[in-house]
Amino acid sequence: MRLLIIDENGVREFTPTDSKNKNANESKSTIELLKESLFPEHNDAPSTELNLFTISKLVELFKTTRPTIYSWIDNGDLIPIKIGGRVYFNQKDIEQMIERKTSESKLD
Repeated sequence: MRLLIIDENGVREFTPTDSKNKNANESKSTIELLKESLFPEHNDAPSTELNLFTISKLVELFKTTRPTIYSWIDNGDLIPIKIGGRVYFNQKDIEQMIERKTSESKLD
């Protein structure tokens, strides 16, 4: 299995090691291996839950409309995460957008 990772560092390829050669205690899931590959500096830290929001949840939280959310995506304010046929947004990205928008409004 091969995964292509696209982020601010560009495009990278991730190929997990063959877990068939390891015993049950030593084997790691593909997700754990991917996390270690993406965030090598956090390998020793306990895993934290990834908070993802749907477009519907953002509409509810911001009391706005779907077209506004799509506009934020088109403007690069929000980064969509596509999993299967669904679109999610990372809580950290949402918080960063709020900080940027807040600082921009202070400058006006």
